[in-house]
Amino acid sequence: MPYEIMEALEKLVSELSPIANELNEKVDDLAEKTESINNEFEKAELVKEIFKQLNQACDVLKRLIEALSNHSGDGETFFDLINKCYGVGTVGVIEGEFETILNVESKRLGEIGLSEDVIDLVINQMQEIKEELLAGQPMEDANNILLLIETTQKRLCYIAEQGSDFISSSPIPYLRAAAGCVINVCVVTGDALTPFVVQDPTLKSYAIAIKSVYTGYHKLKEHGRKLLEGIQAFNRRMLRNRRTRNRQND
Repeated sequence: MPYEIMEALEKLVSELSPIANELNEKVDDLAEKTESINNEFEKAELVKEIFKQLNQACDVLKRLIEALSNHSGDGETFFDLINKCYGVGTVGVIEGEFETILNVESKRLGEIGLSEDVIDLVINQMQEIKEELLAGQPMEDANNILLLIETTQKRLCYIAEQGSDFISSSPIPYLRAAAGCVINVCVVTGDALTPFVVQDPTLKSYAIAIKSVYTGYHKLKEHGRKLLEGIQAFNRRMLRNRRTRNRQND
């Protein structure tokens, strides 16, 4: 697959990363303001900003998925290449190398534009599954990662289409899940790209990247399930409100 395609993918991830940073920051701010009943105007402004970031994420994700799904001249998509390079084996670490993996991952996430606060979140989620990695886990077929990113994009675009209604009426955990989805798309794609965009990649860079992809993929699934739960709760709420209005109009 030509380097130009890898470079284009890297640029898209770097375009998505500031959106992830801003979304994470605004959701944190909204959580803080929600605890005070005296900040309704500020909360409304934050809701508008989160809505704006979700729309931007939706747009970039559509373009990212299109790029990830494109076939190169040899007929391979990016994730076909990932399968060929990484295989579908076991992902694991040994105790002594875990800190090195975290340090390398922190540097890589900074290169694609994630903020220090977001990088800390990602490193924490890697530490959360340390025991799983020490035990060794099967790696997903890379094409399942593409399907998960596509599902994530559809859910994020759906809530963006609902305007401020979803954001203003949904509990903070669902908004954190939305931010977590955007963050972990950056992590999964950025880490998968690592051996193809860094200078002089080594076997070690491949090994570290695949462990980080595993972490991002499973956290993306986790946040995606929470976001779906939020969408379903929102839809039920909207249906109840509609029925109430209909009864009042009868």
